[in-house]
Amino acid sequence: MIYNEWFAGKKYLGEAYVMTFGYDLGTTEVSQELGNHNEWQYKNRLTATPTILINGYQLPDNYKIEDMRCFGDLNIN
Repeated sequence: MIYNEWFAGKKYLGEAYVMTFGYDLGTTEVSQELGNHNEWQYKNRLTATPTILINGYQLPDNYKIEDMRCFGDLNIN
């Protein structure tokens, strides 16, 4: 439900939307998890979402995920 609402437009509300669930975003656990995520994002040079990774490599901008059907035995539904 949260993902559906988020991508249906609630994402533009940002933190205000998250706060409707009563989460405490100031906890040590949340801060640490956000730090881990930011570090992973930086190390992997991810600059946008969604980012498609195949075997740990970013799909080049000039390809679409559908194009992967043409490259070997990938089973993409």
